[in-house]
Amino acid sequence: MDLDLSILPLECVENLVKQKCLISKSKFPKNLYPGCWAKCRIVSKQSEKLEDHFGICQIFPRAECNDNVCYLDASVHSLKQVQGDRVIYKLTRLECLQLPIKQVKAIDLNVYLIPEVYISKFHLITKSYLRQILQILLQNFHLHDTCYIRSSELLECGIDSIKIIGGTDNDDREMEFFIINDQCLINLKECFIKSKQICEPCLELKTYTQVQQELNEFMNLVQLQRSQKVSLRIPLNLLVRGATGCGKTALLETWLKDQQCNVFRITSLQIVQPLPGDSEIQIRKIFQAAINFEKHFKSKGATVIFLEDLHLWYTDLGKNSKSIPSSLGELFLQIDQLFRMGQEIMCLATTSSSEKFDKFETEITMNPFTKADERIQVIAQLLSESIPSISLSPSLLELTAKQARGYTVADFKLLADNVAYSLLAKSGKSLEFILEDHLRKASFFKPFALTNSEVTAYKPTESFDTIGGINHLKKVLNASILAGLKHVDAFSRFGLQLPKGILLYGPPGCAKTTIAKSLANEACMTFIATSGAEVYSPYIGCAEKFIAKLFDAARKNTPCMIFLDEIDTLVGRRSISSSTTGSSDVQMRILSTLLTEMDGIVSANTDSYILVVAATNRPDMIDEALMRPGRFDKLLHVPVPDFETRNLIFQLCSKRMPFDSDLNLESLASRTGNFSGADICNLCNEAAMRAFQRNLCSTEIQSEDFEYVLSETKSSLTQQQIDWYYQFESKYFQR
Repeated sequence: MDLDLSILPLECVENLVKQKCLISKSKFPKNLYPGCWAKCRIVSKQSEKLEDHFGICQIFPRAECNDNVCYLDASVHSLKQVQGDRVIYKLTRLECLQLPIKQVKAIDLNVYLIPEVYISKFHLITKSYLRQILQILLQNFHLHDTCYIRSSELLECGIDSIKIIGGTDNDDREMEFFIINDQCLINLKECFIKSKQICEPCLELKTYTQVQQELNEFMNLVQLQRSQKVSLRIPLNLLVRGATGCGKTALLETWLKDQQCNVFRITSLQIVQPLPGDSEIQIRKIFQAAINFEKHFKSKGATVIFLEDLHLWYTDLGKNSKSIPSSLGELFLQIDQLFRMGQEIMCLATTSSSEKFDKFETEITMNPFTKADERIQVIAQLLSESIPSISLSPSLLELTAKQARGYTVADFKLLADNVAYSLLAKSGKSLEFILEDHLRKASFFKPFALTNSEVTAYKPTESFDTIGGINHLKKVLNASILAGLKHVDAFSRFGLQLPKGILLYGPPGCAKTTIAKSLANEACMTFIATSGAEVYSPYIGCAEKFIAKLFDAARKNTPCMIFLDEIDTLVGRRSISSSTTGSSDVQMRILSTLLTEMDGIVSANTDSYILVVAATNRPDMIDEALMRPGRFDKLLHVPVPDFETRNLIFQLCSKRMPFDSDLNLESLASRTGNFSGADICNLCNEAAMRAFQRNLCSTEIQSEDFEYVLSETKSSLTQQQIDWYYQFESKYFQR
């Protein structure tokens, strides 16, 4: 008889009897009798797939039971995983077991141990102990030769579950339903440590194929050493690096589960103990438990000590001094002892920092999604899971991939959840509108990869349209940068390469910083900005380390622009600063680091493109080594606005300010010679303030307001300063 009953746990109504199923009288099959043993066919309500899952239960009718539900004790069933809160199962069919109950002489089984209980009682839990416990507890169940057994009694003994892998006699292969007695021989085929998966894998990522391949190669080496097929012994220590939120833990947990490894997990919270020395004792207990398990149970799966977020074990004292925390010192001591004792136990650790851990000779790096195809695959999968009924257009996915550079798996998951929530709250809005709105808001969002970083990265909102004039400069940037990114084939056909660096020099207030931001926005590049105030540190070596972190963050968020504001204060000129002391040594070290990092930039692929843009008012203070082609390929003079540029700046200001219609902008442009762009904007602001002070009810800025401000305002630049930049330009011709 076909049924469609949602399954509730039997403990809701009764907890005294095992292997029992209560069904409402109206749904109870007429061809079966109360108390008969049956196979209860189970299907997942979410997937609606008729999978071959079942539970062995004694069925009874219940008068007050809901017609659409049944109460089932799942102590003996074929499900590999325990029923979670997210999974709802249905009872679809009952099959009466008409075979006579038979007692078997021997039974083969696998045991899955609870890691926490085994760590605390590893000296007691042995094979003989497990046989004695199972000899008693399994007599309470009616078993099947391909089932799992779980019960509260087993949990109290440190056993998560038991898998029956053979319980029939050799002379009766058709007998699947049986019980055991005191004379039954319990044969423990395998003992495993039950891996508790903390992170649910939200993606089946094909983009991490290289990482999975490296993990499989390392596991092959571990198995070769465990089987003693190789004479060479190396430390089986592996460190996986990756940005916060890139999916390290979820990927490794899934991989360890597929490899059937016995995992002993150590987290930073787990070793935090109230009394001094307790952390070290806990670490030693975990390592001793792993050694004991590998020695006495001889499991086919590798024994793994999983050290999660190793960087969290460091304290501030450990980072800023030569000493390390005692718990981390004990950890490294135990890892060394594993190798000296010849234990073939794998130590697997994860970290999101760039700190060097000497105990891990092998390292695997999980890089962010630098290619647009990878980002399209991730966002398409996550959005289809959050909103399964909506189809995504290729153009929308491409737009999302462009705007989401530097995003990790956690960033994409957060974006998909926010879009799904907004669709529920704003039912009248389209998916395109909501997704574009979230991407626009995400311009000020800091990706998880940079959450704990000292580097500042964001998406600029400025564009070339917000800058008045300087058309020649815009044309040069369009031809050398934007054209190379948008027309890759045509660019490569001429053998051209994208420049590594651009130096913007000119008088103060002429929009050098705005030009850099606009270029990053037009090119859809991540914008990382820094200045001398952020780089310099009272500690020796920290400034050079910050420059290295800057370029490392750029490589993880490509295509990316690194903007070095006031570079003359950051690095000096060796011929000038060699006679000074103090800060000159720091400038030389920063210069050396910057030269090395810029030489390491590879601009062959537009997806991994890094552009260094620097701005300065003193180009003569910059070292010659930076000014040569191959580093700063283009030296661009940002001049003082000419008449046409000043007129365009006034027109841009008129769009955001209520200028009088009779106001002659060309006349203002002709009277503001040698004014920088910042001077003109300040002039408009002062005129607006004058109009406000003149009449609080005024709605327009009139000519008299500008006349008053012009009478008291002059340019911040002199003609001598302006001429000096043209002289420098003639010396270093524009490349």
